[in-house]
Amino acid sequence: DEQLSWEEFSQANYCMIVVMKQQEWPDKRINMVQDFWVTFETHLWRHDPSKYCKRALLLYQGRVCRDWHKTLGTSAAFCLLLLREERLNELHQELLDNAYTAKINAVPTVRALTRSGQTPKLTFSIL
Repeated sequence: DEQLSWEEFSQANYCMIVVMKQQEWPDKRINMVQDFWVTFETHLWRHDPSKYCKRALLLYQGRVCRDWHKTLGTSAAFCLLLLREERLNELHQELLDNAYTAKINAVPTVRALTRSGQTPKLTFSIL
């Protein structure tokens, strides 16, 4: 789910609900999954011009859904409906940090040489 585009995410949601009904999942779980997806489709970040906001939403829902499926039928099972904004913000910051690091790493390295072919020592001072 984390690698889907928004269009694919929306299509997958519909298909998932259809399959859940065909497999006779409890209505309570089907409704919870529907409400969970509506939370993301209507979140403010969904319509934010920043690709990182939208990507954070997709990452969050993908990871939470995976964890939810793993815990179904166990004592660790949880409700999907509680959107943890703090976790969403952490994922957003992680995406921004990764993008920033990638941009820094893409900057070409410049190496100055003296007439003798030696790399000069550079010193910096802070005023």
